[in-house]
Amino acid sequence: MSLLSYYPIHSPSQLKRFLDAYIPLIIYMLKEFNIYEEGLKGDHLGLQVLSADEFNQAHELISRFSTLTNAGEIHNRRNNIYRFREPVMSQGISVRGVEIFEPKPNANLRALKPGIEHLAFMVDDFDSYYEQCLNKGVPIDKMLTFDSGSKFFKTKLVNMVEVEFRNDFLGDRL
Repeated sequence: MSLLSYYPIHSPSQLKRFLDAYIPLIIYMLKEFNIYEEGLKGDHLGLQVLSADEFNQAHELISRFSTLTNAGEIHNRRNNIYRFREPVMSQGISVRGVEIFEPKPNANLRALKPGIEHLAFMVDDFDSYYEQCLNKGVPIDKMLTFDSGSKFFKTKLVNMVEVEFRNDFLGDRL
């Protein structure tokens, strides 16, 4: 049995069941770091697969209820962005799409976290929120700014939760 069978991407209802369990963990972590804000604007899920074959299988599954909006390559690996035909809602948070990425070339597959890697949120005042997180000691894995003006930062994996914060919706490119 492929690991892909365990990824919660076979239907919108399966994704919702996953989010019903995952979002409380995210909110708990954000509250523990004292950075939780009411009305978080959900954006997308990040899905790490372990091979080109899993990437192709995930594409087939997700395409059943979403539209491929960007077939790209980042760090010499495929990175596709999909927009759900209907956003998946859980606990007042709307998730509009999913980003699927292959492992980086020469990646240690044992070190990867296969499956849903992160949930991304758009924050209105990104720079202020980022500074707040730094001041509160939130463990940040990386922060990037793109030529387009898009910015994001991701927390380190803490208690099986990783969160991405953006200054725009990846979904705006959806």
